[in-house]
Amino acid sequence: MWNKSLFNKHQRIGVKKLIYKLGVVGHPVKHSLSPKIHRAFARQAGLEIIYDKYDIEDAELGLFIKEFFANGGKGLNITVPHKLNCIKYVDTAATAVKRFMSANTLITKEGGIFAESTDGPGFLKDLYVKEIDINKKNILILGAGGAAKSIISSICLGKKPDSIFISNRTQSKVNELIKVLGTDEYITPIDFSEYEMHKDQVRAMDIVINATSKGIDGKFSWEDDIPVHEETIFYDLSYSKGQTSFLEWASKFSNNGFDGKGMLVQQAALSFKLWFNFSPSTEEVEELLNE
Repeated sequence: MWNKSLFNKHQRIGVKKLIYKLGVVGHPVKHSLSPKIHRAFARQAGLEIIYDKYDIEDAELGLFIKEFFANGGKGLNITVPHKLNCIKYVDTAATAVKRFMSANTLITKEGGIFAESTDGPGFLKDLYVKEIDINKKNILILGAGGAAKSIISSICLGKKPDSIFISNRTQSKVNELIKVLGTDEYITPIDFSEYEMHKDQVRAMDIVINATSKGIDGKFSWEDDIPVHEETIFYDLSYSKGQTSFLEWASKFSNNGFDGKGMLVQQAALSFKLWFNFSPSTEEVEELLNE
């Protein structure tokens, strides 16, 4: 159970001084760098914020969100495993959120609590910064949860890869994602378990993206027969102080690996803009995280 006294304490501070209350919600959440990032953004904007980590179990999520905003909260970031379930506790949502049922940012608007996802746009912005072009490329995405939905949505809207393959331990989640994307898209995701059926039609993977939570608290493992080449890029949406276990696993295939710190900063900047209509500089913040 979270410490409810934090709500009242922050509210009393706000009476004397305009201090905005923000936070990140997940389970676990102790590893999150979001407080450090948003405090840096706030300094750029000349704002005073209180940004806390909230380790909330699924059964408490709805009550937590309700009380957070009822007690003066400005905005919340949502991380694993709540990106899907948080949708049940909002009043309105962006079109893409409604379609893919995944959000990472909450804010209060006139109509109540509003849900948005900045994961996909943040991911594409980080690819741009790193000069990674995904047009006409073969992409393999590991995972079919909230993070995968967000990035696939953005890829389909803004880029034109040759193919997207999805590999997930639970086949039903892959089928659900394919159904949501529908036949109107220029690209049809295919479960990676069917690769043998299509190996004469596709090339080796140019980009492999880890959108699972595997490896956050332990060793990452996956099938080792992924078709790659020497230039294949491995991108982990997760991050850690050192090398992530996914990138450690990927090093047997390629030295072109990136963790999710860049995406984290970019999606955080988009969340901050939603809350305060201020676009912070991301370069210096990413450098701060790498120190």
